[in-house]
Amino acid sequence: MDVNRLASMISKPDVHRKVLRGYAGPYALGVTRLENNDDLGALRLRVESGNRDQFPSHIDLDGEPVPVLVDTNWTSPKPLKTTVSSE
Repeated sequence: MDVNRLASMISKPDVHRKVLRGYAGPYALGVTRLENNDDLGALRLRVESGNRDQFPSHIDLDGEPVPVLVDTNWTSPKPLKTTVSSE
């Protein structure tokens, strides 16, 4: 699937549900391209913990198989600690 078309679909909750399969931890889901080709879009899923096998290797969107690349070594961003300066 074309990366632009895939990017327009990624905000749909159903896409997230298909990829996550009930996973409830922190995650990031984005679009990437395979072989540096805009016509070969894939989903990149990053999760803090979990087994790569609990996620699908691809999902079907509009009748097309879309690869899902899973990174289980990701850490969710933590808020920066800010200090209030007294002037």
